[in-house]
Amino acid sequence: IGQNLTLSGAGDAAATAGTAGAAALAITAASGETKISSNITLAADATIYSEGNGQHRLNGSYNGAGYTLTKTGSGWLGLGAFASGSTNDLSGDLDIQGGTVELVGMGAADARQAIGYTSLAAGTTLRFFSGHYSFAEGMNISGNATINVGTGPGNAYVGGNVTGSGIVTLNGGSGVLTLAAANDFAGTWKLMADARTLELDHADAAKAAVLQTGDGGKIKLAAGSTTYNVVALTSTGTAGEILTDGTTTRTLAINNTTGTEAAFGAYVHGEVDVQLLGGVQKFSGTLDDGSDFEVQAGTLKIASTGQSGTHSFTATGGV
Repeated sequence: IGQNLTLSGAGDAAATAGTAGAAALAITAASGETKISSNITLAADATIYSEGNGQHRLNGSYNGAGYTLTKTGSGWLGLGAFASGSTNDLSGDLDIQGGTVELVGMGAADARQAIGYTSLAAGTTLRFFSGHYSFAEGMNISGNATINVGTGPGNAYVGGNVTGSGIVTLNGGSGVLTLAAANDFAGTWKLMADARTLELDHADAAKAAVLQTGDGGKIKLAAGSTTYNVVALTSTGTAGEILTDGTTTRTLAINNTTGTEAAFGAYVHGEVDVQLLGGVQKFSGTLDDGSDFEVQAGTLKIASTGQSGTHSFTATGGV
């Protein structure tokens, strides 16, 4: 497909929402690679439907400024720098209602590609194969979803509020997802696979969330605060790590309001202190030399034999 396309709305108004007939553009190839070299401009909120196991790419320039692009269907849709000379404006909103949207090769470390307010429905995936992206308007997650930081790597900086609930699985490559605002997301950030990093860069970036590490996933406490608030810490498999971006000591403060015991077995680096403000937290991981654990309220259960160096376990309240 090579001509310029202007999408100015949905498809057949009588068609069932989320189907090919209801979309302004439907890509229904069941397999293989579909390349749309057209330059695409949104003139109104519009829906693109893709299905099947193929790779469906918008190779031309894309301009979605001022409007919402809704992705439906179970297939994969790629947006980005696939072709030389293509330009992309993704400052409009992005609503992923089905399948996977992959962002490729846009932005730089000092000039991130701006993405508008982004929504992920249950069962969907947002993947950053490569590039650097900014979500200044935030995100909404309405069920269990996946954010994939690809092998490029792909890095995303979320400067707006993340809302919703569910389990967000962070997997993929060596990229970093940075949460840099006070967020209301009341679910679980699940960090899976080695070198996948969730970076907290605001004291309340995960204030209402549970953090779960597994298979080497990392929680990184950046320079945005000296204390970071979370609901609870849990871990599975190869438990992962908690670290900072340097030698400055930072504190991870836990206030477990879930009503259940949270069990955590990660490696805590020496520049990280852990503080329990309430609830029940079990720790079976390893504290690096210099890392301390303070209980101000609640109950800390220690089931670990892997400590090294010098630590303090202090109870100023609780048990």
